[in-house]
Amino acid sequence: MSGFAGCNHITVGYTLEDDQLSFGPTAMTRRACIEGEELEREFAKALRETRSYDIVGDVLRLRDGTGTVIAELRAQ
Repeated sequence: MSGFAGCNHITVGYTLEDDQLSFGPTAMTRRACIEGEELEREFAKALRETRSYDIVGDVLRLRDGTGTVIAELRAQ
């Protein structure tokens, strides 16, 4: 997976088996950002902690090993 995280570009591999999802090490550019650095760090942390997911409508929910929602991403 690759994309733009708001200030930096991000690239990360993933493994998907049934509803189990995990992400590998995250590579991210290191631009100095006036705003958004904390959000990018939290996003990268959520990816590291993801173990499963579900999709409801246009919302992707990432869940940790206990099933707790750790991120919700909405399609645009």
